[in-house]
Amino acid sequence: EQFGFYIIVRPGPYICAEWATGGFPQWLLTKKPAQPLRAEGWLRSDDPVFLAWSKHWYDAVCPVIARHQITREAPGRPGVILVQVENEYDFARFPDAVKIAQLKALVKFARADGIDVPLISCWTHPVRGSNDPALRQIFDCCNFYPRWNVDGVQNDIEKLRSEQPDAPLGTTERSEER
Repeated sequence: EQFGFYIIVRPGPYICAEWATGGFPQWLLTKKPAQPLRAEGWLRSDDPVFLAWSKHWYDAVCPVIARHQITREAPGRPGVILVQVENEYDFARFPDAVKIAQLKALVKFARADGIDVPLISCWTHPVRGSNDPALRQIFDCCNFYPRWNVDGVQNDIEKLRSEQPDAPLGTTERSEER
């Protein structure tokens, strides 16, 4: 803010961003339940142990983010404009019902901890065009790594627009070869 930037915050719990274990702290692996709810895994799922840890994390980080939201700044002042709750969730190996339950929990936790700016995700198709009141609070974004094939970018943008026609278009990661 002091440099005049508008900020998009990606607090996780899973951020990926090419961090080891997607940004999860190593100690979190010691919390794995003896009997996970899902055979596919417990991290990034609706497993009660993971959701409890996610709530603990949001209870710590979201109030800090909330104080810096543009909605709490004087008009014309920079601040946090978006908060990302999930990243590339389409690549997680869970059924959509599990993803939806986890996403709804994250929305609930974020809102309860004072986040009132728009929420985003990345490559998380279950939120696109959803009629669920919690999922409607998230708009999905795409990532693009076109290298020399930029034709695919236009197709993905058109698909994103058709799947969530009333949401802003967004790209959270982009890369090109130079």
